[in-house]
Amino acid sequence: MKKYSGTTSFSFEVERYRNIFTDELLSLDQINQIESENGSDYIDSIFKYELISLNVEGSSFFSPGKYYGEPYDCYQDEHETEIISVTDQNNLDFELSLTKSERESLLETIENNVIEDSHYNHNYD
Repeated sequence: MKKYSGTTSFSFEVERYRNIFTDELLSLDQINQIESENGSDYIDSIFKYELISLNVEGSSFFSPGKYYGEPYDCYQDEHETEIISVTDQNNLDFELSLTKSERESLLETIENNVIEDSHYNHNYD
């Protein structure tokens, strides 16, 4: 794999259910747990489905290692992908509200976007 480095920003949508009395947002996993305990009629009477659009910024880099030559001159691949920010339509931080699968999807998208942009813009070795 070739070396790459960069940042990206994009929109991402998440599904949430808003409690009509408390305004609390719950993920589908949380709703499924409540539904298994209370039934679907309870969910329908208390929660409203919403699709929330998020603005995501992230960065990623990869630098290939060197696995041949003198031992003191060899090193492993270096790689990191991170989320810089996730905000909702009101510019409020949403990162702590992400589920594990949403976070994994964002990290994968960040990495893919940076690789694609690096390839397109020839920002790689």
